[in-house]
Amino acid sequence: MTTKPSSRDDFQIAIICALPSEYDAVFDAFDHRWDNFGAAPGDPNRYVTGVLGHLPVVLVLLPGMGKANAASAAASLRSSYTNLKWALLVGICGAVPKTSGNDILLGDVIISRYVVQYDFGRQYSDGLVPKRTIPDTLGRPSKEIRILSALLETRSTRDALEERTAQCLQQLQAKVADTRYRGVYDYPGTAQDKCFKSSYRHKHQDPTDCPVCQACSSHADPVCPEALEKSCSELKCCDEELEPRGLRLQQKKLLEEQGSTAAQAPAVQGGGIASGDSVMKSAEHRDRISQADNVIAFEMESAGVWDEISCVVVKGVCDYADSHKQKNWQNFAAATAASAAKAILESYFRSHDIREKAFGASDLPYYYIPPAKNELFVGRQGIINSLTDSFFNKATERVALVGLGGIGKTQVAMQVAFWTKENMPNYSVFWLPALSIASFEQACADLLKELGISTSGNDDVKATVRTYLSSAKAGKWLLILDNADDETILYRLSDRPIGIMDFIPKNEDGRLLLTTRSRKVAVRVARNKLVSMPKMDFSEAKGLLEKSLIDVDQLEDDELVTRLLEKLTFLPLAIAQAAAYMSMHEMPLTSYLRLCESTSQDMIELMSESFLDDSHYTESQGAVATTWFISFKHIHETNASAATLLSFITWIEPKAIPSSMLPTLGSEQQKAQAIGTLRGYGFLAEREEQGVFDMHSLVHLVMQSWSQKQGTDEETKKAVLTQLSETFPSNKWENRDLWRQYLPHGLGVFWVHKEANVSDGAKLGHLLGRCLIIDGRIEETVKVLGKVVEMREATLPEDHPNRLASQHELARAYHNNGQVREAIKLLQHIVAIKETLPENHPSRLTSQHGLAGAYHDNGQVREAIELLQHIVAIEETLPEDHPDRLASQHELARAYHNNRQVREAVELLQHIVAIEETLPEDHPARLASQHELARAYRDNGQVREAIELLQHVVAMQEMTLAEDHPDRLTSQNELARAYDANGQVMEAIELIQHVVMMRQATLAEDHPRRIGSQNLLQDILDGCTVAVE
Repeated sequence: MTTKPSSRDDFQIAIICALPSEYDAVFDAFDHRWDNFGAAPGDPNRYVTGVLGHLPVVLVLLPGMGKANAASAAASLRSSYTNLKWALLVGICGAVPKTSGNDILLGDVIISRYVVQYDFGRQYSDGLVPKRTIPDTLGRPSKEIRILSALLETRSTRDALEERTAQCLQQLQAKVADTRYRGVYDYPGTAQDKCFKSSYRHKHQDPTDCPVCQACSSHADPVCPEALEKSCSELKCCDEELEPRGLRLQQKKLLEEQGSTAAQAPAVQGGGIASGDSVMKSAEHRDRISQADNVIAFEMESAGVWDEISCVVVKGVCDYADSHKQKNWQNFAAATAASAAKAILESYFRSHDIREKAFGASDLPYYYIPPAKNELFVGRQGIINSLTDSFFNKATERVALVGLGGIGKTQVAMQVAFWTKENMPNYSVFWLPALSIASFEQACADLLKELGISTSGNDDVKATVRTYLSSAKAGKWLLILDNADDETILYRLSDRPIGIMDFIPKNEDGRLLLTTRSRKVAVRVARNKLVSMPKMDFSEAKGLLEKSLIDVDQLEDDELVTRLLEKLTFLPLAIAQAAAYMSMHEMPLTSYLRLCESTSQDMIELMSESFLDDSHYTESQGAVATTWFISFKHIHETNASAATLLSFITWIEPKAIPSSMLPTLGSEQQKAQAIGTLRGYGFLAEREEQGVFDMHSLVHLVMQSWSQKQGTDEETKKAVLTQLSETFPSNKWENRDLWRQYLPHGLGVFWVHKEANVSDGAKLGHLLGRCLIIDGRIEETVKVLGKVVEMREATLPEDHPNRLASQHELARAYHNNGQVREAIKLLQHIVAIKETLPENHPSRLTSQHGLAGAYHDNGQVREAIELLQHIVAIEETLPEDHPDRLASQHELARAYHNNRQVREAVELLQHIVAIEETLPEDHPARLASQHELARAYRDNGQVREAIELLQHVVAMQEMTLAEDHPDRLTSQNELARAYDANGQVMEAIELIQHVVMMRQATLAEDHPRRIGSQNLLQDILDGCTVAVE
């Protein structure tokens, strides 16, 4: 920490400002302020002292603008602070928009190479003749200032100064963000950066508005007083008269559209500054003086200070020194100047003499802390105290700060770094990242430059840093090794003999703070010196939200804030992201909370602790988790649609995901773009079949574990459940390719999340059951529909259509599963309930149809025929090709057949088969009717016709149905029976043996179909034995 000077005589640097807004910006940029050191007798100035750029400075505000005020104040300043060596004149200026091919934009910073007093000379009748001879001009800059000017001519110095100025500007803006002056230093935006042609006057542009302005046709003509006080928009200054701008402004516009803070970053340019007692508001005079004196900026005080004290003029550009001058850039320009002054002091005013007085030591500390101090940081004081106590009171050499990603480890480490800088003046502080060997090596190279240690191209910069830290020359130091998550980077491997930890020395003067997500790494580096990062408590979390939000008035409702913070699980990163989202979209907290609770699409949480446990996926999880975390965070911030899809996919299967199943996002184009984003990150890969995607299984595991551990709200599960229940395809045979894609996803969601929304869960289960039964997955059908019936019986009245429909489908499943008695019992109940419906109601007839089929297979053939004849008679009002009418006729024909009314069965089935020729050749209904007709043919003595028809059915089913599908096996069973009847015994045996084997593998021992095929095989074998005998 900079040592407080003992008296005014210890100050060597002064900051001089002419305007209150300039003074405020420098005052706000101070690192620290001290009590008043007073002034010498007779000195009218009032001073503020403190630290800027790590150095003690005195700040003074001039009593007014102009050279005289500046000269008088500078002289008084020297009387009070007798050992001053340098002054920085910091404030705002007007600039020449284009010099030597370089654009100067509003907000840029001009640093003086020299100063020209452009209004000093002899006034003649034809104008002012400036004095430019050596004795008449201002003095030559001091050697130190000439060195600074020379350095600014180098790209490396200018780039470094611009980068640090931008950082200081952001810190300044953040510093006032939680005060009543919030926004005072905000960037006005590129749309407000207008530079008009030099000949275009600031006057009433509408000729009817003002006769004086109408008569103004040259630079010598006056404009009306009213025009001088009005803005360009009020005077209707035309944008067509703007000067064409270069690439820089276009680049800023692009950054601005992307929401990047880089748009506001000022350029820093060195050049001559014109100083005079009048405000330059004439573009033509500006250009003439600029060409004559080779100056790039205009202001009013530097000529008064220049000869009193060695001076650097640091001015932010607030206008183009023309008649269109406006004041809306002044505060921002003052902030860029103050930020540049701070950056200059940090890097270029560090002589041994100044530093020795500031730090009171000859072995001076160095600070290499690339991250800017987070002005939004709150709380965590207990952790910070624990760390600083370990290092500086208990002399602990190594401490590991361990915790979940996003919980704030890096931010705490930054606070410890800056605390050490401010409170332990004999400690240097260094910051090195451990994300990769490459990033660590680059940081080492940058650190050596900061230390002034030169290396050759063959030197290993990592080893040089280790040598320096091991030497007495380094003194005492604190090193932060940040993001040390991957053990394979930190320690030696078989294919890489060196790790980062090989370059971190251990000595009694050194302290190491390591941040990591891996407890294994933490223990290996620091043994038992671990500090675990807990989640924020309520006050800390609320404090962070309050600092991060623009509209803090809405935080008065503690209940609302508590609900939001609980939803964000008190994670700092989640809170910061939520605040950024609300601020960016001007969304009130209530709306954001409502959005989180209703859809969860904007509720982005971090990876789970269980995934980061080293007992799982020890070799790959760190890299995948890190990649996922960074990428998902970026997706959330830039593409809400892609984030929505990613959240949705968390709750379905990771493989074979049809795009049609994903939620709609406003338009198909928006969905396609969101899918493209996820593919771009490698989260999704498209299969050869277009529109079907796979997600990397480990990424899916990370997401699912993360969601569960972070307590993803039930609304997300409801949304997925609702989406599937509404988009699941119908069970039509024509849709089989699509609903087969949906089945694994739907089944997973149903069994895990069916209770999230009982109505949608039952609806989805019902749809699944209807498809499963067609696909021949009978036992699964019974389980799913059994659960659906249980859910609906618990929530719906006895006569509710949905409850009855699910009971009907369960009865069908019972029937197909050989549980005929259970089917009859359930169907009789359904039929009884539906007696209140009209006799010809389709639902009533469907249930009677099902009951008749069950009667038939239970041996109650007469009851089946009686009921089916009733149904068929009523359905005669339906079209001849209506599916329900044909299905009832089919079932009646089957009953006729089993009642030995074979001719009636053949006649009815031939009629059905003929009508169903309009259906696709592989349609299940058409194949079922052909199957039954073939059976009837066989029992009617038409064995050849039976075989021919069954061979066709079997061939079609082999192309469309699974090998163990019940319908396929039933047709093969009947074909074997027909072969046997036709004397084709070997074919019959081969085929029926296959059926027996498949049914033994899939059906229970007492299942009627399994028993039936086994009996048929035995009968055929017995027939062979008799024939042999």
